[in-house]
Amino acid sequence: MPEARGKVWLMKQGDKEHLVVELSGLRPTNGEWTYQLWMLRGGKRWNCGTMRVGEKGGGVMTYEMPASEGAFDGFGVTLEPDALGEQPRGKKVLGT
Repeated sequence: MPEARGKVWLMKQGDKEHLVVELSGLRPTNGEWTYQLWMLRGGKRWNCGTMRVGEKGGGVMTYEMPASEGAFDGFGVTLEPDALGEQPRGKKVLGT
């Protein structure tokens, strides 16, 4: 997806931190297909949420960062056959 782009930022409200991800230029999802955000730290990944994309190819998602997660090394976005995966199964379309 050569047109795919993303912006990521941390937002702090009181003692809570939220990761905000804005994606654009993605292929629309059909059926059960979804984009999943994966946080990376110390060689491990965890699912931070899913997003379906319409005809315009973009969207915004937020993830509340638990205090125990602290800093992270990076993130990736994959296109998955459904929203149920505990590990990436699909192709990485964006990442750091």
